[in-house]
Amino acid sequence: MRELKSYIYRIYLTKKQKTKFDFLYFQNVFLFNKLLDEKEKRIATKDDEAIYVKDFIKQYKELDDGNFISFLSTYKMVNRIIEKAKTNDSAFFRKNFIKYPKKIHFDIPFFNIKLSKNRIFVPRLGELKGRVHRLIPENSLILSAIIEENIKNNYYINFLVEERIEPVKVIPHNAIGLDYSSPHLFVSSENDLGDNFKVRNFNEEKISKIKRRLTRCKFASKNYYKLKEKEEKFFDEVVRKRRFNLHLASLYCVKNFDVIGVETLDLEEIAHNKKLGKNTYSNSYDKFCKYLNYKALEKGKYFIKVPKYFPSSQICSQCGVLHDGITLDQRTFVCDCGLKINRDLNAAVNIREKALLMLKEKLRKKNYRKVL
Repeated sequence: MRELKSYIYRIYLTKKQKTKFDFLYFQNVFLFNKLLDEKEKRIATKDDEAIYVKDFIKQYKELDDGNFISFLSTYKMVNRIIEKAKTNDSAFFRKNFIKYPKKIHFDIPFFNIKLSKNRIFVPRLGELKGRVHRLIPENSLILSAIIEENIKNNYYINFLVEERIEPVKVIPHNAIGLDYSSPHLFVSSENDLGDNFKVRNFNEEKISKIKRRLTRCKFASKNYYKLKEKEEKFFDEVVRKRRFNLHLASLYCVKNFDVIGVETLDLEEIAHNKKLGKNTYSNSYDKFCKYLNYKALEKGKYFIKVPKYFPSSQICSQCGVLHDGITLDQRTFVCDCGLKINRDLNAAVNIREKALLMLKEKLRKKNYRKVL
């Protein structure tokens, strides 16, 4: 089984490497915008695409030196943008030289990339100092890479790797159900809250002060850009801390449980609520589910998404009776059978039981097919 994975490393560039990066980024943006303009003209006039691509390569052959900036990767990216714009009926966007993040895409098969302890060798930029916290497996294939300046003087390199994974499925012994909770991130069927893994915007006061100062600054002035850099650094600090905690939460669930049940949610719809909107965006629950999914696949565990319209908060986890008309204000679930329980805990238990039923059906169908 083959799987696509990304390996991201923090890198530190010297002054020479930074000037090279800026020059290469300028070339990349110029090629991208020029190619997008040419493509738009050809679509309008309905000319032959193969002829104009050859003409374009001849015209801008000096920029694409064959070592770092790949015309092919830029051409593929432009095609994807045009297809998306056609399906969504939106306008084509062009790259900007000033805005962050600054990304350079390049195709790997033509280059010799070398990784060692705290060193990454990349052509044209040379040997880069970086934090190589884990090596790329030997049997894997590097497909492409991106060098990105996330905020000013903050560089990362991202490798897209095709890896061979042969997970051995674990026999399920224990299961957990996770119910989404806006104030706690999640409530588990083991009556554990996700407060330890939830990260609120601890730089909120600092960011609000900077925003007030920005309103008094002249747009695009030196002071304006200085404050913008500070604001981006505060935001980046929160994002990195949140991502780290979500990795810890997903690792905890995958290590301790064989079956993980999660409800399918429309988070955009929840975010429209005035009271829940801010917490919904800060929780990053969708990213948490993605982490759970790929980590469970690697360890041979089972990650199951319960159907969207399954009434987990309206079913009694003890007797199974459905109670209609329960609103969000009712935080305790009371049933005629005598059960009095927290609403989120009741929903988490129901999600766990539903996930186990879905897993049994899935395994039964597989065994039935093998017999046939």
